[in-house]
Amino acid sequence: MPALDRRTGLPASETSLARMLKGGGYRTALVGKWHLGLELEFGPNAHGFDEFFGFRAGHLDYYSHRTFFGIPDLWENTERVDRPGYLTDLITDRAVAFVERQAGGSFFLFLSYNAPHDAWQAPDHPEDVRSRERWDPGNKQEFARRLEKWSAGSRSVYARMVERADAGIAKVLDALDRRGLARDTLVVFSSDNGGERFSRNWPLFHHKGSLWEGGIHVPCLVRWPAALPAGKVSDQPVITMDLTATILAAAGIEPPPGRRLDGIDVLPILQGNRPPVERTFFWKADGGDRRQRAVRKGKWKYLGDGADAPMHFLFDLDEDVVERRNLWYEHPEIAAELEKLLERWEKEVKPAGGRLPSR
Repeated sequence: MPALDRRTGLPASETSLARMLKGGGYRTALVGKWHLGLELEFGPNAHGFDEFFGFRAGHLDYYSHRTFFGIPDLWENTERVDRPGYLTDLITDRAVAFVERQAGGSFFLFLSYNAPHDAWQAPDHPEDVRSRERWDPGNKQEFARRLEKWSAGSRSVYARMVERADAGIAKVLDALDRRGLARDTLVVFSSDNGGERFSRNWPLFHHKGSLWEGGIHVPCLVRWPAALPAGKVSDQPVITMDLTATILAAAGIEPPPGRRLDGIDVLPILQGNRPPVERTFFWKADGGDRRQRAVRKGKWKYLGDGADAPMHFLFDLDEDVVERRNLWYEHPEIAAELEKLLERWEKEVKPAGGRLPSR
């Protein structure tokens, strides 16, 4: 777990989804995890969010509301606050309150739960505090001791954390019903990575932290009664960047001149007005001494696993989503094409200029 670099974050000069929606007359709120910069200049309020309640780091103690390094990190807009309670419940309550305050105007709520994420702490166990005070991360013995406690968990704790978040989402949906907003509200539920080591990802291989399907293949549920049919299942591959294009299209808002969106609007596909389209997706992961690179084009996925002498994998995801049969030797021409696409993409990607905390 690297030390936190407070100089790294999403520059306020970037055009965020919240800023574009706010410019279109939407009331915007982020409730929960930010993880795009620790300083005020990188914070949610600098990126178009009218309201922010949550934390800026990558994770938080669910009871003391301190980071792994013991730093208080619960915020109301730009002010630190002290609120007793289980973090998931605090996030739920604030999200429900935001929905309840809407009175006919357009709104955008980014509800970003920490659960299920370390520290592994079940609800209704307030004595299980992992971080009480600030400490020196340069103390290696203390670092190791705290990391062992912070990362300790079990499947039962994981399940209870998921249950509490699930109950919270139900409360938010109930609030939409009570306000008569459900029919005209687009709701999207998804995750930024695959399940943790405590989860059951079958039939997908591996888990969070890898570019195998178990680390990047996640559910995406979309509800919009006024515009989308219920119960429809789509095989269209989508990626997080598509949410920006889709939400802007639903709101009838165009991106600023000169700003090209990387994602696509998937509403016509979900409505049955357009057939699925072939996509090319890229991933890159550097974590410690492990390096992975991956590209997917249509049904084919290439994965390079390793730094100096990577192992090469090629999978047909239509037939083998489990990633059991490596076709790299059987289809070298396809593998070579995908590797070239990946190399070209890596040259085009702008360096971040720093590394965000990995957790």
